[in-house]
Amino acid sequence: MQNIELRTDSHPQRKVAWLELFFDLVFVVIIARIAHNFLSDISWGGFTTFIFMFLSVWWMWSSVTYFTERFVSTERIQRTYVFLMMIPVVGMTIFTNHGFGENYPGFAISYLISRVIFFGMILYATVTVKEYKSVGIGFMGFTSLAIALIIGSLFVEESIRLYLWGAAILMEVLGPMFTLNQQVKLPSNVKSSAVDERYELLTIIVVGEMIASAANTLADSHHITGQLLFNGLLALWIGFSIWAMYFDAVSERELPDKPEDGLKMAGWVYAHIFLNIAIIASAIGIASVLLEHAQYPGKILLSSSIGFVMILISLIEITLNEEEGYSKNTTLPFFLGILFGVVAILIPFVFQNINTSVFLLALSIIIIMRQISRAFFGKIRR
Repeated sequence: MQNIELRTDSHPQRKVAWLELFFDLVFVVIIARIAHNFLSDISWGGFTTFIFMFLSVWWMWSSVTYFTERFVSTERIQRTYVFLMMIPVVGMTIFTNHGFGENYPGFAISYLISRVIFFGMILYATVTVKEYKSVGIGFMGFTSLAIALIIGSLFVEESIRLYLWGAAILMEVLGPMFTLNQQVKLPSNVKSSAVDERYELLTIIVVGEMIASAANTLADSHHITGQLLFNGLLALWIGFSIWAMYFDAVSERELPDKPEDGLKMAGWVYAHIFLNIAIIASAIGIASVLLEHAQYPGKILLSSSIGFVMILISLIEITLNEEEGYSKNTTLPFFLGILFGVVAILIPFVFQNINTSVFLLALSIIIIMRQISRAFFGKIRR
């Protein structure tokens, strides 16, 4: 085998390597720090900062996952790439606090290092693998523009840099859509890659942040009352339920693997971006509600996040192939998934003075009703 080649369905099915699991765990710390920063500033400004920070972290993770799943390379190349990318992840973690303020140079330069590394890997793949040339040029073009914007943001006022950073991140995240026509012409690698498992593992990490958020909030409480313990148990149950809702949707279901399914695959990827954002926001909302800090904004954040989790899981379901052996009507009807999500979002708006325990119980009941409905309409063995 040459040093690098396109992964196709003719290659053996790969498994997630220990190195990749190690790489994923490096992200636990930075995700937790980003969540903590948002908890200290639950506002539209704090939300914007959280979104752009999380998108940049997610895109660094995605850069490694994309390269690993799209290409077969030697162990030396793979190890070098993954370990090099860990360095800017740690750098961004160090400068996360006030990442768009006084620590911005360190935060931005750490991210820039990751983009230069990614650019170098895509350049190498573009030069080496002829079939990848048109896709690689597109990726390098958008990455170059993002690099230029972030470099420019280092020399402007704080009030402007967030806009430049946001433009750079959105350019990178949305850029692949402009190469979609070229990507679907590449040989399929869905059956030989572990891309679904990689995304599922990251989702487990962010769901784990919900559990950690509830546990840490209880642990940091000076006086644990019966009501606080009850609320904490409800919060834990909500976290467990998100795990169940997600894996009920994706387990034993295959990713779309036909050329005409390019939009479905893109929808699957982008839905996971927003799903992970919603789950982390849920963790922040849980901590805020349990702490009874910023009660009304915290309830809006939690209910909206849980609602969007339900909606996004329903979106992910409709992108997946049906499993053989099940009837075509295998999932919760899409309109019901949307309905349960909307009901969850509306709770604090309709009942503005709702008690915390009643609020968490109401969210729990909506989740239970969704799961019961899924069992009724869901997968039925032929």
